[in-house]
Amino acid sequence: MNRQDETPEGVAGNRKNGVTKNQTQYKIGVTKSTEKSTFFYQKTLEIFNQKWYNKAWRERGESMKKSNELDIQKLNRIIKSLTNIKNGFEQNEINNANDLKNDEMTQAACTQFITNIQEAKKKLQDETYNKLVELNRVKLAEARNIASHDYDSIDFVIIYRICERLVKPAIFAEVSAVLSETERRADDD
Repeated sequence: MNRQDETPEGVAGNRKNGVTKNQTQYKIGVTKSTEKSTFFYQKTLEIFNQKWYNKAWRERGESMKKSNELDIQKLNRIIKSLTNIKNGFEQNEINNANDLKNDEMTQAACTQFITNIQEAKKKLQDETYNKLVELNRVKLAEARNIASHDYDSIDFVIIYRICERLVKPAIFAEVSAVLSETERRADDD
């Protein structure tokens, strides 16, 4: 017994040009009913593929909708944090870096809001993230890393300057515009 006879193909029949004896007999005995079943099999595959394709697009649409909804949540969080920084500065009369340095409560709040903005910004889709040109110019990542990991050596002059840039009307307007556009996109999906 040679090695070919030990394989499952060899057991089913002697291989001749890559086709077993049983397969050859099947191919010779093709009838119209077999052709019909082949036709129905092909149609079934086409229908299955079309359903799979439609399902994939539907899931992609649902995924896009979820992504847009997540972007909306993150943009709302950014706006809330920006508003809180602005309100904190106004209520606590923070007009310069020394005022911030002397007010520990506002220090803690500002560093936390900077962290919130950076974390929310990181989780935005690329398309949404790239539209936040003014906000992306503010170096939040470095301030967030210092605030989160090296709290004892924070330079509040830098934090004050960052907060001062964050509360500018141009940034509020930009984030609000991107939020409105993302909400429209989510409604369309």
